[in-house]
Amino acid sequence: MDIKELSNKNVDELVRIGGDLDVVDADGMARDVLVERIMTRQSERGGPQFAAGILDVVEDGYGFMRRRGLMPSPDDIYVSSSHVRRFALRPGDRIAGIPRPPKKGENEVRVTVRANDAPVTDAAVTVAYTMAMPGMEVETVKASHTKDGVYEAGVDLSMRGAWTIDATVTRPNAKPVTAHVTVQVGE
Repeated sequence: MDIKELSNKNVDELVRIGGDLDVVDADGMARDVLVERIMTRQSERGGPQFAAGILDVVEDGYGFMRRRGLMPSPDDIYVSSSHVRRFALRPGDRIAGIPRPPKKGENEVRVTVRANDAPVTDAAVTVAYTMAMPGMEVETVKASHTKDGVYEAGVDLSMRGAWTIDATVTRPNAKPVTAHVTVQVGE
């Protein structure tokens, strides 16, 4: 059930649906909170991804849906400046919805490993990435060898701003080598 369908239901129907989804204290919740909890439970059970949080707008006009209070976290979701303007959103607004999934290739890191001008296929490559913001943890993923010394890893660069990416290549009987880059993610 989507948010529009739920919004058209009366409170008794919402309480019943909430009970079916094991929403705790469904009968004592405010209507909008209950709709949000139902959407969240559906998401947890394999339904469309649903997110809710408090909007934090930066001076450039874009914002972030803060999902863990007002402090930045890896769960934050970028909100474009066009959405902020179109819906007349203000800092502190509670917003909810289904985030757009990443487009293919948007969040992928490719590392080419060569030694003496030949592709290296026996390396272990890890990619660590983060933003220089309080509360942002470093995420680490292992890259997979695809072909001819090219290793790929999926990363979640879901927020606009500067990201630091460290790719570490480890080969048998050799010291690890790390390459450091900064990537600017925009709208």
